[in-house]
Amino acid sequence: MGYIFSMICFSLFIILRPRFFHLLSMSSQVHAERTALRVFGIPELAHLICGTIPRYDNVSLMQTCRQLFHNILPFVWERVDQADTLVSLIPGGGVVTYNLNPDLLPYMVMQLPSRLDLTRFNIYAPYVKRFSPSTPYVDEYAGWESFLSCVRSIDLLPNLETIYLPVRDHNEYSYGDVKAIDTDCVNWVTAFLSSSLRTLQLGYWKQGPYWNNRGAPWMDFSLFDSLMAVVFQKCSGLRSLSILPASVRHDEGYARSSQLLFSRGNPQAYLNFLQLNNLSSLRVSSAILNLDALVTLSVLPSLETLCIHGSDLDRYISCDGLELPIEAFPALKHLELTAQTWANIGNLCSAKPIVLGLHSLTIEYPSYQSEGQYHSLHDIIPLLAVNNSSIATLVLHGFRTTLVPPSVLQSWRQLPLIDLHLEWSFDTDQAFSIISSIISCLPLLEVLKLSMAEYVFDLRELRTIVEHLPRLRHLRAPLEEGSVTEFVEGDFTPCRSQSNESLYLESNFYLPTPQQENAERLA
Repeated sequence: MGYIFSMICFSLFIILRPRFFHLLSMSSQVHAERTALRVFGIPELAHLICGTIPRYDNVSLMQTCRQLFHNILPFVWERVDQADTLVSLIPGGGVVTYNLNPDLLPYMVMQLPSRLDLTRFNIYAPYVKRFSPSTPYVDEYAGWESFLSCVRSIDLLPNLETIYLPVRDHNEYSYGDVKAIDTDCVNWVTAFLSSSLRTLQLGYWKQGPYWNNRGAPWMDFSLFDSLMAVVFQKCSGLRSLSILPASVRHDEGYARSSQLLFSRGNPQAYLNFLQLNNLSSLRVSSAILNLDALVTLSVLPSLETLCIHGSDLDRYISCDGLELPIEAFPALKHLELTAQTWANIGNLCSAKPIVLGLHSLTIEYPSYQSEGQYHSLHDIIPLLAVNNSSIATLVLHGFRTTLVPPSVLQSWRQLPLIDLHLEWSFDTDQAFSIISSIISCLPLLEVLKLSMAEYVFDLRELRTIVEHLPRLRHLRAPLEEGSVTEFVEGDFTPCRSQSNESLYLESNFYLPTPQQENAERLA
């Protein structure tokens, strides 16, 4: 490994610092050049080098010689982050700047090609696998209609695997707290759709382990329909789709408020999803919360993950009395419900085909009470139990609850939970009592993660938690710093455990001095 690293460093030094050759004999110079080129001729090493050094150094390497150009080209162009970079490779495409008035800012126009001369474009296009079609600030787009017409029947990027659209200020519009993807964004995505595409993420992405729920932009139903018509036609191999269709209504008053509506008058709009037989992950808005849409999705043979994203602005109750055939959702394992009413959560969890085979359920706690028969988590847990859900992981964001009634504790006992995440959104003196009552019903639990707004546990409370859970191997909880140094003899008695693994304790606390001594005592 050390030899390989030395060869990489030497190769970079030789290529990027040509004046070094003045110190070498002619034969030594030729040998050094050949050694460097051989290193870049090995795809694994070339990928390692190109992923380590800055992009501008990769470009410098490509300009060194023809062999390096071809060796490095696949790695430099594997990911492209701007649409105009690609369009400028087609004659007639690119940004044109007009300085009409020296006292004003230049007027910038994105000119789209009216015909496709792909001679230069095709040198790079086969290597693009990940594309993020963000664009620079422009005042106008010219030629969308003719450009889209030209590319409708071809794949501009024949090996493209992922389109990922990071939302920027200049390719979305906002109204109050609501953001929406604009027409130009959808046009860029449409132009570069390819039959090789496997992942389409539009304005919604993960930040670390969490999804960015609050900044998600919506897509107007008309744009959604036009884009998906091309997706259904071109991208039958699509495996992962993230898209949030909705109707945004604006109030032109002083407060600039807006309202999101998810119901629509066309119940047949989702029938074409039947063409996506390979779709395994779908993140979509509450627009699919109607019987026609759910029945359509329920027959997809590969759909393992379904995430439904609503809005706090929408309190419409959907899927009341939902009934699905027992063979519905044959592959569904992961369900995530964000910004839904308790009524909608209850209606979905009351459908046995949805929850029967679940491995994980994620719920963002509603911020308000809703009408109907479901009002809290105490109403949802019994639904999972009565439908014999095989759920192993339960994640609750914004967790807020009162002491658990005995009848609900009995339902907790029927769940085969192995992994439980409770993210509390406010402080409560009853937190430890609530947690203790729940985990006492979950003897199979191996992972417990507690995120608290203000409450912290002392070490004896954590010990009690561990004693309740004989199989526990991972515990995350905030620890009260003072309890770290306040041990008595009984605190060092080992806890009983049925796990052969070491207990991983994850916490954040301040160790008072002497830190080394206190750390040893805690360990």
